[in-house]
Amino acid sequence: MTSRRATLFLIGVALSIAQFVLIRDFVSILYGEEVVIVLVTASFFLGLSVGYLLALRLSARVFRGLFLVSVFIHLSLPFSYRLLAARFAAWDVGGYAYLALLGVYALIFNTVFAIFLPRLIATGDDDPDLRSEDARLRLYYGLELAGFMVGFGLVALSWHRPAVYLLAPYWLILGVLLHLVLRRVAWTGAFAALAASGLFFFD
Repeated sequence: MTSRRATLFLIGVALSIAQFVLIRDFVSILYGEEVVIVLVTASFFLGLSVGYLLALRLSARVFRGLFLVSVFIHLSLPFSYRLLAARFAAWDVGGYAYLALLGVYALIFNTVFAIFLPRLIATGDDDPDLRSEDARLRLYYGLELAGFMVGFGLVALSWHRPAVYLLAPYWLILGVLLHLVLRRVAWTGAFAALAASGLFFFD
């Protein structure tokens, strides 16, 4: 499997896990399961749409920078929005602030991932069987979808277990993606060190 195909597969896995973690944690924060599921799902597809819209409009340098920032922000999951929710409670803000928080996080955790598929489709492939965009679309979308289903499998395996059982493979996947995209050992090492520290905190 080439690096771009591995990237798309892992993007699918990461999207699946991120969506589940957001649903699970915001259900506990907002005390409204049906509403939260609907809002996270809507934000998920909005994030995909924003990513598709930006995919071919960003330069390679800007895209790589956004991806780098996004991956490190993912290390704050699920600490940061719990802290923000607690701060909102201390400030006694209205329910709309929590909904805005949900929307912002859903966009952060989806949009950059969604940029990959259209960018890779547009940039071609070394495989002579994938010279047309239609052929690349079928294969690449299938890889991302397969990754999404594998992500659901990881979620199922971690069901009713502490968060570390899901965050460990999630952060590992993000670290691999970071290396596949940037090929910078320093950034990969920094991410791995921070991820290990976060897992130690959970443990």
